Order: sequence, then C-alpha cells, then structure tokens
Amino acid sequence: MKEERARTIYRKNYTPPNYRVTEIGLEFKLYENETIVQSKLKIESLEKDLVKPNPLVLDGEQLELLEIKLDGTTPVMDRLASQSLRFDYAHVTVGNCNPCRNVMFSGLISHNNKVEGFYKVPNPGWPHMVDLLKDAGYYAGIRGKVTHSSPYQPYDWNEDLTILEDRSKAHIKDAKSYGESTARGIANAKKHGKPFFLSVNISDPHKPKLTGQVWMGGLLGKAPEVNGVKIAGGPQMYQLSLDGKRMYVTTSLFSTWDNQFYPEIRKQGGAMIMIDCDVENGGMKINKDFIVDFGKEPNGPSRCHESRYPGGDCTSDIWL
Repeated sequence: MKEERARTIYRKNYTPPNYRVTEIGLEFKLYENETIVQSKLKIESLEKDLVKPNPLVLDGEQLELLEIKLDGTTPVMDRLASQSLRFDYAHVTVGNCNPCRNVMFSGLISHNNKVEGFYKVPNPGWPHMVDLLKDAGYYAGIRGKVTHSSPYQPYDWNEDLTILEDRSKAHIKDAKSYGESTARGIANAKKHGKPFFLSVNISDPHKPKLTGQVWMGGLLGKAPEVNGVKIAGGPQMYQLSLDGKRMYVTTSLFSTWDNQFYPEIRKQGGAMIMIDCDVENGGMKINKDFIVDFGKEPNGPSRCHESRYPGGDCTSDIWL
C-alpha cells in the first residue's frame, strides 16, 4: 500500500455513497509465482430514480486486472460479438506462419496460391481477402505478423496497427498495446464511417494457460510404454483432425537425430498415437484403442515421420 500522510476528514464534508455493497465473495488461487483473486461483489444502486446515475468506480492497487464482468457477462465485448461473425472450426492446410496466413486470406492451398515458404510472391494471381473487403467498403487493419499475412510487402492495408501514434513500433510482448491497437482500429473505422476488419495476431501470448498434457516416450522416461507398445523416440510431428477433436502424433524426426537421441528406434521402429482433445472444456488424453506400431511393419522396423493425406481427416496437406 502507498504511504500517505494522514488528513483530517470532517463530518460536514461527508456524502452518502451512491452504491451499497451487500455481499462480498473472495476466492484465492495460490501459485508458486502469483496469486489469482476472484472477487464477486453484489452491489445495489442508491440512485434508482436518476436517469443517469453516477458511475461506479472500483480502485485497486498493485493488481493486474485479468477480467471484469457485469451480471456474469462482459457487456462491451458481448455487444461487439453480437455484431460479428464467429468461426468455430476454421483450419488452414499448412502449419507454417507465412504460408498458413496466405491460405486463410486467399482460400487456396499453398500449392495453388504460390506462397509455400517465407518468400514473397509479387504476382500471385489471386485477390487477397483484404482487397475484397476494401472493395466491399470495409476498413482493413492489421496488428502483428504484417509481413507474413500477404504474398508481398508492403500491402495495401488501410492501417498497420503495429505502428503506434508516435511512429514507433509496438513491442511484441506488450499485451496492453494489443488492446490499444484494436481500439484505435475500431475508432478509425468509425471515423471513416465504415465497418471494420482487423487482423490482430498475438504472436507471443502474455500468459498462456496449460489446459492439458499427455506423455509418450521422450527422454524424461515418464511414459516409456503406451497402449502396450514400448515407445522409441518422442512426439515430434502433430496433425489435428478437421473438427479439432483428434491429434495424431508420430515419433521420428530425422534418422540422424533419431539415432543420436533414441538409438533404440533403429531396432524398435516408430509409432503413431492418437490423442483425444476436449474442444469444449479443454484437456486431452491418449486414445487407448488406437496405436500404429511401425516396428511390426513388413520389411521393418520402420520410422514414421510424415505422410500425405489430402482430403482426409486432417488440417494440413503436408504433414501426417
């Protein structure tokens, strides 16, 4: 708490509060490096007859606000979401940063949009989604991953929100600046009298949360055997199903590396495992009824790294 000099408060200067707190509930979650406090207040206004009641101000010292809700909702965000489109299962066909964003903005797989790596394509031969949105009257802005979101640079966005008002560049780990950039983009769209499209790419999450984990093979020895098969190697190539509920994992990366870290894989071969993912509540677990033991393949033992599965139950046309 701040140390302040005591000051005299006179009864004649006292005014009744505009609100009354009738209930207080506090929940503390203690962690090694932080404490998260959930405070639930039941507050009653004493100015019910006023057309415009005085604002309620909540002060906190040495605290970081993570979330605030009114009657169990976030009114401003809920109002924004009600005017927006939501895509629950939107996937791209490649996991790499630059190619995947151009898949999203073109609607074409990497082989057809020509952006297959971290290089620029001056004449891609297809309209970028930003072009289509601008033609439809939208204000298009972007924050983060600017050079990875179009086939070449510079691209004709209405605004690069990564550049701050003082012309400096926002830091990738400055979580607060993402909100400021978003608010500025919305305000500028409103100033131009246009609906907005903002691509806000949070490439370095401020506080990631672990929602689940599983173990298979690896150097730590926590799961040397899975579904009755001894695992040589560790998880290295991942493939998510189209609905996000199944994750396929293989255990071989590259023979030279495999032989250095997991020499037994030469005799045992690799394995493919399926992980069930809970897309509603978070969490994951290894499917007990699925495993492919490449050590028992004909002419094996074999290593499993990647295979093409175009048009199948996967989110990529490159891996597994």
